[in-house]
Amino acid sequence: MPGVHIRTLPQSRMARTHVLFTSFPAWGHARSFCILAARLVKEYPDTVFSLLLPPTLLDKARDEVSSELGHAAPADQGLRDRIRIFSSFQVTSPDLFAAVQQSVATYAGVYSALLASESVTCATMGTVFEPVEPPSLLVMDFFAFPQVQISRSISGKTVPIFAWLTGKAASMIRMFGLESSGGLGDLEERMQAEAARLGVSPAEIGDKLVKQTSGKILKLPGVPEMYDYEFTPQKLAFEFPIADILIGSFKFFKDCDGVLAINAEALESESITAMRKWFSSWDKEVYAIGPLLPSGYGAQEQSDRGAAEIKEFLERMLEQYGKRSVILISFETAFWPSDTTYMEEVVGAMIEKKVPFILSHASPFAKLTPEFVTRIQESGVGILSKWCPQQYILNHEATGWFLTHCGHNSVNEAIGSGIPMIAWPFHADQPEGAYHLTDAGLAIELLQVRTGEHASKPLRRNGKGAAGTREAVGKEIREVLDACRGEKGAQMRRNVEMMKTEFLSAWEKEGPARKELERFLKRYTDLKV
Repeated sequence: MPGVHIRTLPQSRMARTHVLFTSFPAWGHARSFCILAARLVKEYPDTVFSLLLPPTLLDKARDEVSSELGHAAPADQGLRDRIRIFSSFQVTSPDLFAAVQQSVATYAGVYSALLASESVTCATMGTVFEPVEPPSLLVMDFFAFPQVQISRSISGKTVPIFAWLTGKAASMIRMFGLESSGGLGDLEERMQAEAARLGVSPAEIGDKLVKQTSGKILKLPGVPEMYDYEFTPQKLAFEFPIADILIGSFKFFKDCDGVLAINAEALESESITAMRKWFSSWDKEVYAIGPLLPSGYGAQEQSDRGAAEIKEFLERMLEQYGKRSVILISFETAFWPSDTTYMEEVVGAMIEKKVPFILSHASPFAKLTPEFVTRIQESGVGILSKWCPQQYILNHEATGWFLTHCGHNSVNEAIGSGIPMIAWPFHADQPEGAYHLTDAGLAIELLQVRTGEHASKPLRRNGKGAAGTREAVGKEIREVLDACRGEKGAQMRRNVEMMKTEFLSAWEKEGPARKELERFLKRYTDLKV
């Protein structure tokens, strides 16, 4: 068939361990597994990986795998062939949840074919992957409960299923853990009980129950005390069925055989211990194998991924303003401030104080006025980018700070680069993550930028609420920029550098992540560890 590529493995060897990975359509959920797969095929010749991904992640996944295998010559191509990256559907809508539905609808056919050692075809690229041994292990995004149900209906308990956990450990406890540990517990059971009391259907109150706050003080493991309303600091630009997602993940965790978590002991030791205790009550083990950063990360220059304009900007700022002068501003691909004047005020303060910056605006909800764009372009210290190579920027000697939403992957990349943070959290695992980082002396959190329903209510840490004005945001960011350039900023940089050292040693022979992975491989594979 014209245009169809057939990918084969050497017939002289069939892989004993075949791992099938399924991801939610968000790059932060898949990137770390690409790194793990590449490491394992380099080390173990009897492995093959099938990465079943949404079409939007295919190119990024191939690029990540190639980058991690970059120094694996001369058996380079053979290693790549053992990581089969494909999709089961074509994109028909830009909507995230449409992609989720398509992933679920097409999963059974792919899994059945793999289980029968049949060939599979990438629905997006047309590439045909020839038969290999059936999957002996399933690693599935913790949002992929429908695929878990399908897998169980096809292969029962014969193929172990592990949850791939890519969020902060304390946040996982909050969203899915036992109520005794500060978690939401069995949300479905609580919804049914509350619906019966009110005489309504569970669907009518699900999201309301999740978002309900009373000013209760919560103490999550590893995080200082917070009021329950502090977990939603921002008004979001989008809505999603949060109750359904939480219920599905809770069921996944109860059904799975264990958890692979990319959390780092150096940063989240107390939270990981509590998470292990939670899962042990269900007779399941947690294997903490984080941080999963590219090989050589923090010690070697990262690829600029073709971003020539950003590379030139960083070199120019290095020459003009010196080392550690640039601030990267990035909320990755989903989040963006609902009040754009707050972002304009923050950037305006940087221009005023001659602080060089890169502003990434990858979110589809990012709105930049023509006047704002012009001001940045004419500032001489700023650059706009719809997409930027974050790891490259964070590891460049010109970069000094990272203004981030504090997503789990971004935090790990910042620490692995030795870069302290300015926190602007939105949702999910970010609010408690930002507070934890601030308390640990690794970040400064912006408090006046909060726009959520309860933004004006007092914080547990200082008894103050957000003023709700652009002027308050401007005053705060200027104070923060001054602190970054002063002794407080210098101490934070020393703190992050110390944490970086622990991060970079986690995957050494006796490092905690390496030992956890070996413990997992010994129990669930035939590999000679």
